[in-house]
Amino acid sequence: MRRVTVSDEHTISADLDSVYDCFWNAECWPRITPHVRKIEMIEADTRHQRMLMTVEAHDRLYTVESMRETLPKHTITYRQTRPPVFLTEHTGEWHLDEVQSGVRVRLMHHAVIDVQRAMETLGLESEEEAVETVRRTLKTNGERTIVAVKRHLESQAGHVAGQH
Repeated sequence: MRRVTVSDEHTISADLDSVYDCFWNAECWPRITPHVRKIEMIEADTRHQRMLMTVEAHDRLYTVESMRETLPKHTITYRQTRPPVFLTEHTGEWHLDEVQSGVRVRLMHHAVIDVQRAMETLGLESEEEAVETVRRTLKTNGERTIVAVKRHLESQAGHVAGQH
């Protein structure tokens, strides 16, 4: 077992309400992200969610179950209650901070990798290759989500601004 932490940060030129809504209402992700194929909301209220998410990685589809909690317009934390087979744990948090140019979004992933399972599942030769592949995938998919939300919101803002 190997524990990894991966982080990413981007600034989105949009208002806090819009940025928060796009990250909390994950049902829009399949429309705007390249790797999230399906979101099925099982339970949801203003502070808690339980959902199934189907994601593409390594040319395969993985369906994970996640519990999410929010401190609205500030943080969203998650814990995968059913992570991919090569992770024994996957948790993380999204932090949203208003800055002069919009909203700074920081994402942290914390995962425990079952290295042997990762090597077998992903067809990899070494433990280090397995750890690096999983680390890179977590970073890439997190960044894809942030960048997709950024493009979506900033293109909407540009479209609206262009109509005036």
